[in-house]
Amino acid sequence: NRHYATAKIFVNTSDTEGFPNSYLQAWIRGTPVIAFFDPDDLIKRERLGSAVTSLDYMQEQVFFFLNNQAAWSDASGRCRHFMERKYGEDRILAPYLETLEEIAG
Repeated sequence: NRHYATAKIFVNTSDTEGFPNSYLQAWIRGTPVIAFFDPDDLIKRERLGSAVTSLDYMQEQVFFFLNNQAAWSDASGRCRHFMERKYGEDRILAPYLETLEEIAG
C-alpha cells in the first residue's frame, strides 16, 4: 500500500493475465496505469493511463505523464472517479445491505 500511495505511475509489463488487482490498487489512489495488458480496453476507454504496444511506447508514455503535470492530474482524477463510480462503498455494499435487510425484515 505504501508503494501505491507514493507512486506517480503504475507500470505493468505483463502482456497476459486476468484482471489485475494491482490496477485497482493504483486507480483507487489516483495513480494512472501504463500497461501492455488492457482488460476489455478499460484503460483506453476510460483513459486511466495508457495501453501500450511496445517498450518504446511505454517509455514514451512514462516520460509524458511524469513531465506533463496537467495530463497526469487529469488521468489521476479519472482514475479516482472511475473507482468511485464502479467500486465505491455505496455500489459494493448495496447488495449486501439489501440482503441483510431482507433477512432481518
